[in-house]
Amino acid sequence: MEPYDIALLGGDSRTAYMEVYFAKKGFRVICYGTEVLTGEDAHTVSYAESWEEAVEQSRIVVGGIPFFKGGVLFTKQADPHITAESLSNG
Repeated sequence: MEPYDIALLGGDSRTAYMEVYFAKKGFRVICYGTEVLTGEDAHTVSYAESWEEAVEQSRIVVGGIPFFKGGVLFTKQADPHITAESLSNG
């Protein structure tokens, strides 16, 4: 069994609301390329060092808002190597 229910990948600050929502519903959440939570909600999710780590440890993958922009995963820390093709082949 994977240690997390949901891997949340990329997105802008709107994705932080999904992190908290899923965690408060009882899902175990790991994130990559999302806004890192601070304050009282900071303990509700975990953060992966790579998208591969997040995906491999989860049953479900959810894309942030927006998921892709300009052909690559949209994150605050732009990484031009994370394409839809690399995610589907990963």
